[in-house]
Amino acid sequence: MLQLWRLMLLQRYEDEEIKLKKRIEELKKELPIAKEINKLEKELEELQSAVANKQKEVKHLMLESKSLDEKYNSLQDSLYGGKYSSPKEIAQQGKKLKELEKQREKLDDTILKKEEEIEKLRNKLKELEIQFKDKLNQNKEIQRNAEEEVEEIEKRLASLKEKNSTLLQQIESKLLEEYHNLKKHKGGQAIVSLKKNICTGCQMALPAAVVSRVKEKMEIVHCIHCGRILFYEEEFSKETGER
Repeated sequence: MLQLWRLMLLQRYEDEEIKLKKRIEELKKELPIAKEINKLEKELEELQSAVANKQKEVKHLMLESKSLDEKYNSLQDSLYGGKYSSPKEIAQQGKKLKELEKQREKLDDTILKKEEEIEKLRNKLKELEIQFKDKLNQNKEIQRNAEEEVEEIEKRLASLKEKNSTLLQQIESKLLEEYHNLKKHKGGQAIVSLKKNICTGCQMALPAAVVSRVKEKMEIVHCIHCGRILFYEEEFSKETGER
């Protein structure tokens, strides 16, 4: 029956349309990789800030070290230049010189440790930058593939819309109204297959007389249990396979 065949095609196209639209929604959702990129970006900013702060600390320590060097050199010149003559003064200034030397050594150690910390941070920063770049490239590839898929889906949707429009004009209005009503109240499935003597919509067995009427395809036959329109799956599979 041509009207039944058109209804089956309409339902198939409408089901495909729903799936394709859902697929587009999925493709347009934020991808997990985008969250990874945001996380890496934040980590990069934190590391860059940490490196900058450490560099400021080192700069401040270097100025402090320069000041100590000047004091040390000045005291050394005074001590060994004959400014102090008494043993007591020489001993006192010598003690100050040793204290300055200890301060310089301690400060130099601190600067060295800070520089080592900066080096470690920079190495980690380089690793993160590589990861970040890789993720960006991956994201671009994913987006490009998604855009291409969306484009193909939209072409298919346009084709389905045209086919559905044609079918809607060819199906009897009363039958079409019944079809839409069934779809609304039967979970989107107005037409279901008959496997042997079982309605696949409600999984209930049907009498032989009903099965025979479905196979004959001379009229629209409904399931006596759920009211859905029935078609014989084997015949439908043969027809769709040929098309």
